[in-house]
Amino acid sequence: MSTSPQWQPGGPGSAAPPATRPWYRKKRILIPAGLILAVGMAGALSDPAETADPAAAPASSATQATPSATPTKTSEAAVVAATSAPVDSPTPTVEAEPPAPAVDPYTERFGTFATVTESGTGDSVIKLPGEAALVTATHKGSSNFVIETLDASNQMHDLLVNEIGSYSGVVSYGLQTDGATMLKITADGAWSIQIAPIATAPVATSPLSGTGDAVYKYEGSAAVAAVTHSGASNFVLQQTDGTWPNLLINEIGTYQGSVPLLSGPSLLLITADGAWTIATS
Repeated sequence: MSTSPQWQPGGPGSAAPPATRPWYRKKRILIPAGLILAVGMAGALSDPAETADPAAAPASSATQATPSATPTKTSEAAVVAATSAPVDSPTPTVEAEPPAPAVDPYTERFGTFATVTESGTGDSVIKLPGEAALVTATHKGSSNFVIETLDASNQMHDLLVNEIGSYSGVVSYGLQTDGATMLKITADGAWSIQIAPIATAPVATSPLSGTGDAVYKYEGSAAVAAVTHSGASNFVLQQTDGTWPNLLINEIGTYQGSVPLLSGPSLLLITADGAWTIATS
């Protein structure tokens, strides 16, 4: 085996040759290698998030902030919706209105007012309370007893009663004509007068009977009436609803016969000096 020549000391003053280093211990080899190794280890140990583009960091932060903001807005909207939503209130109970009272056809046609009662002796004048009414009168005397209506100029409007001596009966005014304002009474004795609405007249029943003048409400259907009268003076029977007069009987003295009645509502006006009867069939 060959060996490298070893330095042999020479003579005095001779220097030894420099020693030769192995290749891996030479500085020009170790320094670059160390740098490469350090860079590689740094890359392997570093966090990928830390090596990301710094400019993207704010966007990432904003993106992460968005989820926390969204629930807050949703919650506020839910609260507003809950507080502004209409609150169901109980449905009010509507009570049925009671049926309107039936209109009295006599009141509707002839009106109404407070009943007026007057009494006296001898002649007198009474202001009328309504344009149509019943007049119930009595007289105790021996001479003429006359009741008539006057118009606004104090002219005679209608003759209601014209008897001699005592009287008791019911008459009416203003059924077919209006304009009466006063009631004139001519008498020689004591008298009494009651003026009442037409609707206060009694309802006719069958058979119906009476004496003297009378007024009744007829509310039946069309019928045939058998009528009698026992007296010495005028006997008149009329039926009216206030728009037309239907003269059924106009006789003097006694009477017996049958006449047709129209269906009501209407009024039966009886003028008589004796007893009378009316029976429908």
